[in-house]
Amino acid sequence: MKSLFVTGLLSFISVFSLLAQDYQEVICLKNGSVIRGTIVEQQPNVLLKVKTADGSIFIYPMNEVEKITKEEAINRESEKSNRIRTDVKGYRGSVEVGTIVNFKASGIPIDKGAFSITTSHGYQFNPYIFLGTGFGLDYHAAGKHLFIPLFVDLRTNFSDTNITPFWGIKAGYSIGSKNAYNKVSTGAYFNPTFGVRFILNRQSAMNIAFGYNLQQQIVKKDIYYNDNFFIYTGVYHHRLLRHALSLRLGVDF
Repeated sequence: MKSLFVTGLLSFISVFSLLAQDYQEVICLKNGSVIRGTIVEQQPNVLLKVKTADGSIFIYPMNEVEKITKEEAINRESEKSNRIRTDVKGYRGSVEVGTIVNFKASGIPIDKGAFSITTSHGYQFNPYIFLGTGFGLDYHAAGKHLFIPLFVDLRTNFSDTNITPFWGIKAGYSIGSKNAYNKVSTGAYFNPTFGVRFILNRQSAMNIAFGYNLQQQIVKKDIYYNDNFFIYTGVYHHRLLRHALSLRLGVDF
């Protein structure tokens, strides 16, 4: 009798302890994303509506849900401080400003404080991969040339933490500037970078990136020559590549 009482008491305590604990749903999506929160609405074979700890509401089609489990709800403020949002998917934009310094280019001075600004807009497939397109303005003080690069932008985060290293590649074509005497006709544009991204909140982040900047350039200059015997006119073409280092600070939104 005593053993039955003890067993019953322990069972009651165990059940009470379980009931006293707070649990939350864990929704695992087929794309690998994991969302933690409370299911506020579920339509079988149609959709699932989830409310996360910060009050945000997310709706997912049931055909995107792999499984639903429960786990003990703990204070996730510390976890939130070092985890990127795992449900990232959709539009992303960014703006980056920085400098470009030539270290090799025949026939042109080394730039001192060349200014660069770029913006990219595209699709975030998951916490790791972004693909978009963009354009920029690169002003080279030496020679007073303005380049407008048009590019495809690919970026990959190395982890899904709030502070993560990443690499990126911008590749495309640039449009050159011109004045009354010459025209800078540009070509290929290539800018691989490596940096660190700092997640600020669910919608925004900052990053700093260091990279290599390659800019193809063709200088076309009109030539006029008159020595009182004959007049010569023509166009002088000077082809070169600008090899440079880039340093940029960016904001993602």
